[in-house]
Amino acid sequence: MKYWFTNCFGKTIEFSNESVYKLTSIQGLSNNISSVNEVTSIYQIGATMANAKVESKRIIFNGEYEYTADGRKNILNVFVPGKEGRLFAYDGNEEFYLDAMPTNTPILSNDDVIQDFQFELYAAYPYWRSVKDKESKFTYYKSFFKFPRSFSSTIPWKISERVLNVISNVHNEGTIPTGFKVIFRALSDVTSPELLYIDTQKKIKMKEDFILSAGDELILTTYDNKKSVLWRKRGIEENAFRYLHDENTFFQLLPGDNLIRYGADQNYQGLEVLLIYETTVAGV
Repeated sequence: MKYWFTNCFGKTIEFSNESVYKLTSIQGLSNNISSVNEVTSIYQIGATMANAKVESKRIIFNGEYEYTADGRKNILNVFVPGKEGRLFAYDGNEEFYLDAMPTNTPILSNDDVIQDFQFELYAAYPYWRSVKDKESKFTYYKSFFKFPRSFSSTIPWKISERVLNVISNVHNEGTIPTGFKVIFRALSDVTSPELLYIDTQKKIKMKEDFILSAGDELILTTYDNKKSVLWRKRGIEENAFRYLHDENTFFQLLPGDNLIRYGADQNYQGLEVLLIYETTVAGV
């Protein structure tokens, strides 16, 4: 495994066999803990679970490096307490990240040759997400034009054809549910665009009088702690939360197959729809 951390100022430090900084141990990297609230009643055996949540996590890194003045200064300048950053991990196949914040200035020994270091990162959201996004296109163009090609003046031929997949199977390879970003782009005026999760009938929908004009984009995000609705028209972005339908649900993609359908109250054919999501895993 290779790890690196980039702080909010753009400074990066790497931990690997090729790096100056070597890790000797990591505590809490993939440790996730649930807190459970229980309720009990008289004569009940055991308890009834009221709710449960996954706690935030703290990760402790221990390592060593060959001492230089610049090497010591670098590790102190990268891990700035209270300043958020992003921890990356590469397992040889895929990169994952975790938004995290140093809780303390790194603790460094004072040896002349090899110095030990220790620092702690706090992650409010404890699960890892893939760096590379996955995409599912509901609408796309199928090409018919290839070289070499003979052309006919009597038989019609097409350069391309627009394909509408109103229903798409979005496969989540992660181990837990994940949010997503869906982009509705209007080729012609569309009234009240929506996205429906077929299995549960949960939907993300705009109000009946909401019109997405030709050239406009509607961008909805359902990630935990990052929910947003943006209406982009003529290069200007507007917060569009107030245009959401009362029955709106910011659903997420479950692990495995997810049947999703897009539509609109009027002119769903005028939409181009792209769904973008991350693979979210419990640990790396």
